[in-house]
Amino acid sequence: MNDYYGELCTRLYEVDKSAANRKELEFYLSFVKGQNMKVLEPMCGSGRMLIPFMQNGIDIEGFDISKEMLKACVEKAEVLNLKPNVWYQDIENFKSSKKYDLIIITFGSFSLLADDIAAKSLQNMKAVLKDDGKILLTMIKKKSEIEELLDWTETDRVSFNKEILVVYKKSF
Repeated sequence: MNDYYGELCTRLYEVDKSAANRKELEFYLSFVKGQNMKVLEPMCGSGRMLIPFMQNGIDIEGFDISKEMLKACVEKAEVLNLKPNVWYQDIENFKSSKKYDLIIITFGSFSLLADDIAAKSLQNMKAVLKDDGKILLTMIKKKSEIEELLDWTETDRVSFNKEILVVYKKSF
């Protein structure tokens, strides 16, 4: 397994994607039909969705391929006196004897997978889904034409201890 999100990538992610926005959170929460549901979040990252689900009393657990993202998730949860059930795991090899009512993959994470890994991962998710369960995932559709913007733009500047992280973006 590769750890795609190391310390620097995790810090960058936390700058502008640390918490789910209200509309996105409400959308995913709308599929929870009672406190007895068992929810799984593969590719849970730093807990931008998992932590608010926990705060709403929902039985959720998750896994991710990045140890740094999982560490950030646990640290954010501990500040809120929460203890997330998260572990290091890749989605293409995930197996479990547990069955889930709802599986969520948010924020376009599933779009990062290669086609063969995506197909295998969906089979793995279906295998752990209850008969009446649901899988919700956000996909990012690639535009057919790419327009390159020639200039980089500074979008954020954040201090971490004695370091300054400057975020530049260039869109296509």
